[in-house]
Amino acid sequence: MDSDGRYLGTLTAGTVAEALAEGTGGGPGVPSTAGELAEFPGPVTVDMSLAAVLHVLVAAPGTGLPVLDQEHTQVVGSLTHQSVPRALGPPSPV
Repeated sequence: MDSDGRYLGTLTAGTVAEALAEGTGGGPGVPSTAGELAEFPGPVTVDMSLAAVLHVLVAAPGTGLPVLDQEHTQVVGSLTHQSVPRALGPPSPV
């Protein structure tokens, strides 16, 4: 997020680890700031259905995504692979 709280992207542990393994600062094409590593997965917004959110979450790298306001500018929460199934309810008995 920038100083006004606007969403600028996400980082995953894998992305950071890869950048560190390549070396940081100084090498051509090697990112040296978080902003250079930011990824922009499909947006998850407050007005999306849980079914739609689950599709975006499964396709995204990492273990979770920020939830954005309807204008896609402010982060209002986060979702993880664990939180969506919990929101859908307990599993059916077998």
